[in-house]
Amino acid sequence: MNIEITPVSEKTLEDLVVLFGEYQMFYQAKPNRDHNRTFLQNFFKRDDGIFFLCHYGEQKIGYVSLYFSYSSVSAKRIAILNDLYVCEQFRGQGIGKALIDFAINYSREIGISQVRWCTRINNTQAQTLYKKYNANKTDWFHYDLDVS
Repeated sequence: MNIEITPVSEKTLEDLVVLFGEYQMFYQAKPNRDHNRTFLQNFFKRDDGIFFLCHYGEQKIGYVSLYFSYSSVSAKRIAILNDLYVCEQFRGQGIGKALIDFAINYSREIGISQVRWCTRINNTQAQTLYKKYNANKTDWFHYDLDVS
């Protein structure tokens, strides 16, 4: 399959908004298109993350996001692979791996020392993909607290 992966631009933002909503629905969240668009536009103004779209011809079939942060343990800048999404009909064809490889290479090129990611415990399809990497499954717990 001949795919292309490119950074999201103002021109392709609406394509990302659609895929972003599909990602949210996958995790049983209710997408809000206008809110998502505003959220995603912020990444054009700041240097705290980047999104890449996967194209198959004219179709946009997936995306990956990197959020930039820091590790106090290593005292270095890191990338958090926050989202990985592939449209259902394209899963199992190597698209997710291509997106992860692209994100890892991009991180390396800009001097990032570590890429982190997590997934839900029941997302065994993603875990099967992640096991293909020489990544360490950590012994850290992830906590979420809504403060709004």
